[in-house]
Amino acid sequence: MPSDFRRLDRQARAFAAQFRAFTPAAPALCLNCFYAFYGSLDSAAYDHLSTKCTDFLDALMGFVATDYALNDRDRRMAVSVDMMLYQGRECPKCSTAEVTGLGLSTQEPPFDTFFDFCCRTLATCLAPPMNESRHSKIQKKPFRRGSWPSTPEQLFPRGAEQTVGHLVQLSSVMYSGPIVLLTAMLLRYRKPVFEQILHPRHNYLLLRRVEPALAEAARVAADALAAFHGNASSRPTSASDRVVVKAIARFDDFPRLLHVILSGVDHEGHDLDRFAFRYEARLYRAVVSVVEKLHNPGAWEVNLPNVAISLYSSLEAADRLDPPKFIETAVMKGKKRAEDPYLNVARHLPLTLARRACFGCGKQVHENLNGKAFSKCGRCKAVQYCSKECQRNDWNLKHGQPHKIICDILSEVLTIMPLETMVKSRLGDVARAWRAANFPPERVRRLSQWMLGHDGGHVPTAYAELLNQSIGTTPLPHSLSECKTKDEMLRFIERQSGTRYPPGSRVVLVPVRNSRGRESEEDNPSVIPLWTEEESQAYEEIEPEEGKHYPGPYLVKIIPPGSTTP
Repeated sequence: MPSDFRRLDRQARAFAAQFRAFTPAAPALCLNCFYAFYGSLDSAAYDHLSTKCTDFLDALMGFVATDYALNDRDRRMAVSVDMMLYQGRECPKCSTAEVTGLGLSTQEPPFDTFFDFCCRTLATCLAPPMNESRHSKIQKKPFRRGSWPSTPEQLFPRGAEQTVGHLVQLSSVMYSGPIVLLTAMLLRYRKPVFEQILHPRHNYLLLRRVEPALAEAARVAADALAAFHGNASSRPTSASDRVVVKAIARFDDFPRLLHVILSGVDHEGHDLDRFAFRYEARLYRAVVSVVEKLHNPGAWEVNLPNVAISLYSSLEAADRLDPPKFIETAVMKGKKRAEDPYLNVARHLPLTLARRACFGCGKQVHENLNGKAFSKCGRCKAVQYCSKECQRNDWNLKHGQPHKIICDILSEVLTIMPLETMVKSRLGDVARAWRAANFPPERVRRLSQWMLGHDGGHVPTAYAELLNQSIGTTPLPHSLSECKTKDEMLRFIERQSGTRYPPGSRVVLVPVRNSRGRESEEDNPSVIPLWTEEESQAYEEIEPEEGKHYPGPYLVKIIPPGSTTP
């Protein structure tokens, strides 16, 4: 073992003991020593910590997850003073050195900087940068023996609810370290972390933190742009982008969180909408206020424009007026891609097959009791299941897209171009390869229906109105039969009931029969709240299909996303 790793091991063991013994009343931990330790870490050191110093990371995670009741700034300042007194009087290394003064910051308590470094150390071990070799291994199997974390309990030392909730609370009063750690935890174990983030109290605190941070970034960007050009009304240029991006670098962590919520590993299509539910317009305006200060919309965070584009589709008409040019350009390109089924599938298929969950029941790979990844279908080798029962059920699915058909299509697609090649190729090259191999269009559309719930040709109303310059003029559907997508069905039900439901909620029709046991011929659905499982079993349910007429009346059952109710 190299000598620097031996020193790293000694330091990690010492800090682990100090973190376990930490109390706000007697914080026997030296700020100066930990700052030096943190500053010495490189990619090799982080890899060593993750595989050889798991006790240190357990202790560090336990420290950041423990509620020391330090939400008050004055209390954190008092702890900072005690830690610096320990540094000057009792630290074996620093107490013998010359001390020029405590030098307490008037901006932030030193404890906040210390806590920020703790969170960033954990985050780097959880989610190495994309160019790190370990990243692909983590994506395939997030909990691996011999590395940290190897179990969900190591990630949630106080349980998912308390661990995530505590970090959310601290994110509203500290630096962005808790935001960085939450982002990394989403990449490791998305489902429980995201569900806790969506708790109304946690969700509100995060939105209240992210939206003002982006607004402040926009003000800093405007000042940097004006200083560069010498004129506050100057347009952004490629040269000014470099200056602006450097000026707002301290806000980098906030757009990354939004990007991971929108399209991180194991994401679902409505996750950003669920996160921003009832807050869409404010978050949209905050994102746009930064992006419009850039000549290249993706110069700061390459995926931030996609966040604005996604939010735009869920805005009310009044909030969709006068969108920035980059949204119109992206929507135009998206429409052309949607009109080409080959391009549309080429874009979504790698994302779909990157899922780690069971394709039958949605069970997460982390929940597998034997600690192994789920087994893939022996034929297509692309879709995995948690059990043989799930695979059999999906193979013979009565509604939707049974795997008996999808398996054959996937096998043909991946024979033409393996997934490893597909993810490295341009969309146009993938589409051309499929056409050159005479891959039938009807099979492409069937694949799109399986992935997206529609054949890909439909353009959301918000985008269509933007392209037609007719924002707010599209006639609203007057019945379920007129709705072209399931999202339109949900919005129709919302108008009928005067209630907003979380994005991604399922619509289920429950026929109401007359005294003779026949369904009524009226088309006048009424809305009921979410039923219990016992109540649901007393009725026959129908999963509505797009474009199909259903004579009524029906009770309409709304099942929120994530619900276990069938």
